[in-house]
Amino acid sequence: MARSAFTARFLIFLTMILACAAHTGAQANVNEGLETAFYWVDAVNGSNSNPGTQQLPFQTIGFAMNIAIQNNEEGVGTMITVNPGTYRESINLTANQNMTNLPITVQAATPGTAIVSGADVWTGWQPWGNNPNIYTDPWPYQWGFCSVGQGGQQPPITLREEMIFVNGVILTQVLSQNQMYYPGTFAVDESGGTVYIWPPAGTDMSQATIEVSTRNPIISLSGMQEMVFRDMTFQGANSCWNQSAVAVQGLASNILFDTDSFLWNNAAALQFLNPSTNFTVQNSILNHNGQMGGGDYQVKNMLWQNDTFNYNNWRGALGSTYAGMISGAYPANEHDANWNNITAAWNLSNGIQWETDANNVTVLNAVAVNNFLSGIFIDKDEGPISVTGSSFCNNVVARLALLPRPLACFSAILKTSRSPAMISTPMEMECWASPARLGASPFKIGRRARITISSLKT
Repeated sequence: MARSAFTARFLIFLTMILACAAHTGAQANVNEGLETAFYWVDAVNGSNSNPGTQQLPFQTIGFAMNIAIQNNEEGVGTMITVNPGTYRESINLTANQNMTNLPITVQAATPGTAIVSGADVWTGWQPWGNNPNIYTDPWPYQWGFCSVGQGGQQPPITLREEMIFVNGVILTQVLSQNQMYYPGTFAVDESGGTVYIWPPAGTDMSQATIEVSTRNPIISLSGMQEMVFRDMTFQGANSCWNQSAVAVQGLASNILFDTDSFLWNNAAALQFLNPSTNFTVQNSILNHNGQMGGGDYQVKNMLWQNDTFNYNNWRGALGSTYAGMISGAYPANEHDANWNNITAAWNLSNGIQWETDANNVTVLNAVAVNNFLSGIFIDKDEGPISVTGSSFCNNVVARLALLPRPLACFSAILKTSRSPAMISTPMEMECWASPARLGASPFKIGRRARITISSLKT
């Protein structure tokens, strides 16, 4: 191709990309100023027989939420203030035809101290006769293995949903008691109705707090609109593989998660599912989850901003499963989204993976470092996708990996660069025949990918 023709084609393509990259989308915009009813919740000192005042609070968030929904039906917005404590409950909300567009806010009185947990405290642990370092308790559940669903074939350990914490530290699950070779492990014998734990070295079992995860999801919002969750912590949900601790689905819209933490859940922490729209997740931490931190599927108008996705996919790693529907963050079929100031580090998978059909996505100032696979993985996406001012370093397989759509080949377009670089490829490129070459270069892009990358540091 002549140089002038290539330059003209490149400029036309770049203009198109920049126009699309300027998209901001219509993310959550909840008018909390319309809230005129105020309630308080206290797990220790509250009672659901109380009026819900600051002096006489409710005991559970779920009860307060039901009151808020009644208020909403009557055209009244509600703020719920949650006092410090651990709230061991599952909150499932479904919109009904009588609901209005008045907002509901759930906010911690003190940031980070109001914890919605999927785990319960278990007592009565007894030393096991064959090994006094191991303790047992009756096990009443017959959960079996999770359904594989869309995740494809998975190792057995990946399809378990049990989690046990000793003094806040998660134990490593094995599939049978005879595989418990060291402290910090546990196993469930469903047929024998017994659970075995080997606490970490130095644990005083007479004083220890043992928590067993028994609930999922811990928050489910189906069709709900005009909601805010602020300064809350969501942890310990024993969701199955491909399911989440906090699920937003149905015709849900205009929901804000602000300065929340999603920690130590068995599978995904937070997911938005089709056909829901208009969400914002900002200033939040989605770390130490078994499959992924956060994700969305066939969702429009998303803003992820100032969020952290670190140390995810520990459950998958137990079965040496690092790819598939797994990532620090995993948006799939996402349209009209902005990802600003995102960090994805030390995930046992890709840092962030845009899976299939991403359209009008803008990534600004992302940092993806020390992930087990790629820092960012753009997989079979039509684009346009703009990545600007971002750093991808020290990822094991590749700093940035882009697959063509349809999945036919890989193309290397740039070798390791230690200076800012811009990459645009509207043209079809020469492809490798084998995807086994994925790790051969830190940068890969697929044919006709409509992807712009600028000010990239490696």
